Amino acid sequence: LMYYDGYDTLSDSYGCHLMDLVVSSAYRRRGVGKALVGALSAQVQQLNYQWISLTVLKKNDDAKVFYRALGFDEVAVDF
Repeated sequence: LMYYDGYDTLSDSYGCHLMDLVVSSAYRRRGVGKALVGALSAQVQQLNYQWISLTVLKKNDDAKVFYRALGFDEVAVDF
């Protein structure tokens, strides 16, 4: 689990960006990823941050399903 703190000038709020979440294939579908994101969420709340952001590759449908199940909203951005 890799993340960094951030500040959003548009909303004048602090949060963090989840850079990478890697769970070895032997441990997937056992709640490990959910527990890691939960621990990050608890830390964000403890710091009184307002958000967690992340990026998922368009072709990574499993990750999209995983994060949606955890309550993340999808925001499409064209670069």
